[in-house]
Amino acid sequence: MEITCSSANSGKSQPSPLPENSQRHVLTLRCCSTAIPSPLDDNKAPIVHPDWRSYRAKLVTNEQLSRPQGSSNLPIDPPIENRHHSSVTSENTWAHILEAPEKGCLLIATEKLDGVNIFKQTVILILSVDSKCSTGVILNKPSSMTRSAVTDGQLYFGGPLDDDLVLVSLKKNGDEEVMIKRSGIFEEVIEGLYYGTKQNSLCCVDEMVKRDELRVEDFRVFEGYCWWDNKKLRDEIKSGSWKVIACSPNIFSSLN
Repeated sequence: MEITCSSANSGKSQPSPLPENSQRHVLTLRCCSTAIPSPLDDNKAPIVHPDWRSYRAKLVTNEQLSRPQGSSNLPIDPPIENRHHSSVTSENTWAHILEAPEKGCLLIATEKLDGVNIFKQTVILILSVDSKCSTGVILNKPSSMTRSAVTDGQLYFGGPLDDDLVLVSLKKNGDEEVMIKRSGIFEEVIEGLYYGTKQNSLCCVDEMVKRDELRVEDFRVFEGYCWWDNKKLRDEIKSGSWKVIACSPNIFSSLN
């Protein structure tokens, strides 16, 4: 790559080509690799790590390990300082606390919600976050209705808003995942985890089970879901009602 600098004796800026009385200085810069596009190239999409959540978890863990035990240079209280604590039990299994909810994270109810029967001791998967609201589904509340009208699996109570929902956990790049993607019915939450909210999503998993293309352990059927205005959810998190957790996709590898 060649960068040319010029200066004209007249003191006025001149367009290219260079004036005859200007001095030409050539500076040659060599890039370490021209095969990798710059993230700032206007003509190319930004480079995103293919598994950025795992990559972030490693950064969080390395940050924690690099700090001397019991010491900190941050002028903040210990409970806030530890908000990025990361627990890695194996190379591919991890979890750490987040400051704000994001698609694919978990909300874990604290003791402050023990008096709220519907959310007491709940674990909620956040399905979507946009500029105005967030939606999610309660993972750990079996419904009083024990059977689904479409499948033979256990029904789960997903939240107070009325709509059926199917959550499917699949092995990455497996035949089942390819078929789920091609169906156009399901939306990916995180790598290998999909959800569908329409009646045809229930029919889709039912047909896949009948053809032995999907196991009962691969999906869970919910009645209802959760919805928050983003400001309300932020206030609830700030008040200590929820812990916001990012976790590895393999935590959802077996839903039933």
